[in-house]
Amino acid sequence: MEKFNSSKASNGVFKKDLRLREMEGIREQQERLAKLHFNFGADMNLHSNLSSPDLRMSEKKMKTLMEKLAELSESIENLQN
Repeated sequence: MEKFNSSKASNGVFKKDLRLREMEGIREQQERLAKLHFNFGADMNLHSNLSSPDLRMSEKKMKTLMEKLAELSESIENLQN
């Protein structure tokens, strides 16, 4: 019985440690996404008269931003399951 309880306790600690690492990964994703968003906004302010190449670059950056947001959303959803 003691072995069983000991195993149960260490399994719970392992799960908490894994959950903490997952949450830290999500926080890092949030920080990277915020930095991308900030830099994208700063670039947009610098180039208010967007030429065709600038528009393509903006579309590419927006696509990257949305992809990273989808990844973050999926990570959060997986954490809740």
